[in-house]
Order: sequence, then C-alpha cells, then structure tokens
Amino acid sequence: METGTLLNMIPADLLEILACPACREALTEKDDALQCAACGRSYPIRDGIPILLVDQARMEPSKIDPVTRTTTPDSPSAKP
Repeated sequence: METGTLLNMIPADLLEILACPACREALTEKDDALQCAACGRSYPIRDGIPILLVDQARMEPSKIDPVTRTTTPDSPSAKP
C-alpha cells in the first residue's frame, strides 16, 4: 500500500476519500494537519489519526469575519 507524504502515516488511498466534515470538500496535507481550501478549516492529526471534528478544527484567519467571528459568506459552510 502506498503511503501519503504526511509523516508517512496516512495511506494515499485514504487521503483521496477523506472530505471536510463542514463543507464536504477535499482535504489536502499541510504540516501536521489536513487542510480544507474551500472553508479554511485545518484538522489536526494526532498519533497518525486525523481528527475530523468541526469543533477541533482551526480556521484560516482570512476565512473568519472579524466582526462576527464566524466564517465569511463566500465560504461553503456559511451558505444555507
């Protein structure tokens, strides 16, 4: 089985099917997390296990409205 580049812990075939739990878009590897480019959430990886819980995700600062402290209207998770 081929492994992903993220510390060689997550198999590439698993990375292909993982999706952001908030907006259902694809996730990509970035440092020690899985990043969603669509909504800006970054899900941590602990002991080789991706923690795909929305309340555990970190938000990319450019995707947060500084007034309401919520996702910006152009992000998929902000749409009804």
